[in-house]
Amino acid sequence: MGDDGERVFASYPTKIDGSPSKLLVDKQVFWSKHQRNSASDDDWEIHERIKSAFFNFNSFNNEKGLIIQFWAPVKTTIGRLLLSTSNQPFSLVHLNTRIRKYRLCSQKYQYDVHSKQVDEKDPMILIGGPVATAFLNHSPEVLLDMSAQHSPLMGFASECDLTSCIMLPVFYSHPKSTCLGVVECSTRLSKDLIATFNDMNHALESAGLSFYPVQESQTIEGFKLATDEIENAIRIACLSHDLTLAQVWWIPNESSVPFSSDTQTKEIFLIKSNSYHTVTKDPHLSSFVEFYNNCHVLPFNTEEGLVGKTLQTYQPHFCKNISKLKRVGGLFGLLSAIDTNLKCSCLAISLRSTHTGDTVNYVFEFFWPQNRDCFILSGTLISTLKRCLPSFTFHSGSQLGADELCVNDVENSTASNVGVFRVPKGNRLSQTLRPCDKRKFSDFSSQKDSTSVQKPLTNIITKKTYLDDDVDNDDLVIVARYAENVTLFLLPTLSTLEEAKENISYDFDLDPHSFTLEDERDDGTCYRLDDDESFMTCIYVWRLTHTSYIKLRVHPRG
Repeated sequence: MGDDGERVFASYPTKIDGSPSKLLVDKQVFWSKHQRNSASDDDWEIHERIKSAFFNFNSFNNEKGLIIQFWAPVKTTIGRLLLSTSNQPFSLVHLNTRIRKYRLCSQKYQYDVHSKQVDEKDPMILIGGPVATAFLNHSPEVLLDMSAQHSPLMGFASECDLTSCIMLPVFYSHPKSTCLGVVECSTRLSKDLIATFNDMNHALESAGLSFYPVQESQTIEGFKLATDEIENAIRIACLSHDLTLAQVWWIPNESSVPFSSDTQTKEIFLIKSNSYHTVTKDPHLSSFVEFYNNCHVLPFNTEEGLVGKTLQTYQPHFCKNISKLKRVGGLFGLLSAIDTNLKCSCLAISLRSTHTGDTVNYVFEFFWPQNRDCFILSGTLISTLKRCLPSFTFHSGSQLGADELCVNDVENSTASNVGVFRVPKGNRLSQTLRPCDKRKFSDFSSQKDSTSVQKPLTNIITKKTYLDDDVDNDDLVIVARYAENVTLFLLPTLSTLEEAKENISYDFDLDPHSFTLEDERDDGTCYRLDDDESFMTCIYVWRLTHTSYIKLRVHPRG
């Protein structure tokens, strides 16, 4: 330990040792010199793994200060289970006086895991609080405002300028997955929490630990076939629709719905089967994606996010602005630290696969930038999923895209009324469809020479779509007309003519070899599309003229 460490901790009640981190400037890790003499072999192994994780923690160089400490379970002579930091490893980024005082104070307190009544004889034993909750529920706890907690220790943390913390339960799979204790990460800036979580997750994994229970391997018939199908589908969905993130959670059916509001959901977890994301230059979305990439298991909670809500009702759920989703202090609370700049929408749908039958429930989550149009994107996304997920259906047994899809809009719902929007069957727009009470597409789609033909799609669907925003968007917006039927779909920029024909043949139920396509321009002139070169010319003209969509005519092959 350096001179600063010796001077700072000379007054500690137990002798400690320490060493600077090789990965992070101004960070030191400390531990008890005498812990080995009093600990069992199992406890010592845990002690060493925690210490190794703290050494491997390689977060940002936090100039404002950060403390990491381990709360370990301790049984009293009368069998009382407490959580204590005494003689346990801890780490400080910057040895400032106030954070040192918080560490000294923490050693004096203990959390009672099970009791709900304050022990008046020992005021240093705390009841409840985020540390005990994380340990009991096997789920992370997040506090964005430590001063709001009615706890003497949290109050002292606030006096020491610590504002936010995350409590991570720690698990080790040998000999079985049990909760070893809780790692506390407290910082002066709430915006640093999500980076702290991401880096601490990597540090725990490097030491053979995790913040979630290690799931026992399960043999579910057909599960591998289902997940292979999922992997291909979400990759295609992300790339073809330029989604920020797509991920799929699964849960055994007996652990799933129906759940009442007071149902005990302790130790019921959602397990991630697959995920795929695209590269984003937005630093807030990057942090968001990394957060989810580090979440392999989530506690089941109907109050947070969309997954629990979707499993509770089997109905698709949508939120245009995920920062407005309710968070009750669990892991999703981390997103609150960045959501002032997080402009992201989410759609969640629950499906089952014929490969696994009613044994497993799957929830698909799709995230995209908030400025995109949910109506268009939801419809084209469902069409893509139908082609890529042949074994999947809704819980009712209906096929994807076979019926009009009713989506619960949580942002526009109240306690007494559920807001919804409807995705038309097969994503078709016809004379009978009046989305959002706006003009029908057929009102103007046949007017070749009128300037109203190229009015923005906002006249068709909503008051404002992502097409109106000055953002880089690579989707091709294609409107195809066959006789009296009209369909709309999105394709990535580098799509081929064959891919466009595949969408059209699917939406109009045509053999892809039974029709030809023409590109109809603003002046009514039509150009036949015979190959990829002519299709690329069509795309080039579309971008050059800044019109809202590519208009294609479908003709039976004579």
